[in-house]
Amino acid sequence: MSKKNTPSKSKEAAKKRTSPKKPMARVLARLRTLQSNKLFKPIAGAMLGLIILVVGIIVLNNPEKIDNSPKIEDLGTQTSSDASGDEQVTSPLSGLLVPASSAANPVTGLIIDNTPSVRPQSGLSDAEVVIESISEAGGTKLLAIFQTNTPDKVGPIRSSRPHLIEWLEPFDAVHGHVGADNAGRAALATYVDQSMDQYEIGGPVYERISSVPAPHNVFTGFDQILKYTEQQGYDSDNLQSFERKPSEPAVEPTATQIDMRISSNIYNPSYSYDSDSNSYFRSFGQVAHRDANTDEQLAADVVIGMIVSGSSFVDDGPRYRYNNIGSGVAYIFQDGEATKGRWNKSSVAEQITFSTESGESIKLNPGVVWISMVNGVDWQ
Repeated sequence: MSKKNTPSKSKEAAKKRTSPKKPMARVLARLRTLQSNKLFKPIAGAMLGLIILVVGIIVLNNPEKIDNSPKIEDLGTQTSSDASGDEQVTSPLSGLLVPASSAANPVTGLIIDNTPSVRPQSGLSDAEVVIESISEAGGTKLLAIFQTNTPDKVGPIRSSRPHLIEWLEPFDAVHGHVGADNAGRAALATYVDQSMDQYEIGGPVYERISSVPAPHNVFTGFDQILKYTEQQGYDSDNLQSFERKPSEPAVEPTATQIDMRISSNIYNPSYSYDSDSNSYFRSFGQVAHRDANTDEQLAADVVIGMIVSGSSFVDDGPRYRYNNIGSGVAYIFQDGEATKGRWNKSSVAEQITFSTESGESIKLNPGVVWISMVNGVDWQ
C-alpha cells in the first residue's frame, strides 16, 4: 500500500490542548468574573456592553469578514468564478470546474475510427470520456464523449455498434455516427432519440475530405454540432455521472506502466504514469498516441480495463458483440495505483459503476477517463 502524507491524530490533539485562548476571549472571561463581584458589577456590565457595541459596528462595516462559506458536508455541485468573473460549476461529465455555459452543452458521443492507418485522429485530446472496444475482426473503435471541450475538428467518424449505443445511453447524449450495422440500427431505433447520422443529415454537420481515402474521410466539428443540436432542441438533462472523488497521488506509485490486452499488438494500448501531472500517457507499442489537431500525446486521469465477455458472429459482415449488461472484473488505475474490482451495469439505462471485490464503491478522480474492453491487463 502506498503511503499518504496524513497528520497523526495524537499531533492534532496535542495542538488543540496547547493552543492559547485568543486575547478577546480572555478579556470577556475576566469581565464575566468581575460581574460576579457586587462592587465591580456596574462597571463590568457597562464595559461588556461597550465591547459588544464596538464588535457589532465592526461586523456591520466589514461584511466580507463574515465566514458564510459552506461546510464540507454542505457541498454538492460546487460553483465559483474564474479571473474574468464567469461562473464556474462542477462538470457533471468530467467532475472538473468548468464555465457554466460549457456545462450546459448537450453531451455528444462520436464514433471515432481507430484503424492504425488513420492515427493520429483529430479531437481525441478534448474528449472527456472515451470507451474503446472491438468492432469486428479484432479492430477497435472509440466512443469519444464530449461536453465542455468543443474542438473544431473531430474524426474520422465511423459507423455505430449496439454495445457502443448501450454504453452511451446513460449519458443522455447526442449520438454522432455514419450509419450502423444491422444490430446497431435496431439499437438506434430502440434507445437513441438524439441522433446525428451522417447518412441522414450530411452537410450541416459532417464533411467528407476528398484527400483522405474513404470510408475514413468523414469529419465534423463543434461549431456545426452545437448549431445543429440547438436547432433540434437536444439536451442532456438526464446525464448520469460517474461517482467522483478528490485526486490523491500516491507518494510511492505502484502502477506506472500499464499494458492492455484487447486483440493484436496494433490495437493493444499502453499507458505510462506521469507523477508530475498525476496522469497516464497513451501509446501503441513505442509510438505515442497523439491528437492530429495539436500533436499532443493523449493522456487520461483515470484508466480502466473492463473484462467483458463477447463473441464474433457474421451478420451484414463480420461483427463482434459484447455482453455488457451484468458484472465483471475491472482494473482501475488512478493516482499511480491499481485497484482490482468489479464493473456493474444493471440495465441499458443505468450507468456503469465500479466497486471493490467486497462491494464498496470505487470513485474516480476528476478529469479524463479512458475505458477499454480487455482480455487482460498487465502493470508494474
